[in-house]
Amino acid sequence: MLQAKWDFAILDLFNDAGLNAATAARPNAMYDKVHPTQAGYLKLWLPVFEQKLGALLG
Repeated sequence: MLQAKWDFAILDLFNDAGLNAATAARPNAMYDKVHPTQAGYLKLWLPVFEQKLGALLG
């Protein structure tokens, strides 16, 4: 309801199949099931952020 009212997007990285496959292949990318390590942010999450935010803003 809030999303429709305030018109914002949600980037659901937790349920992203491609990102989950990439993190499974790199055990050092995640501190636990929710929190990436610095390497996980840089190598895996940042490209997804850039792609999804670019699609939203472009």
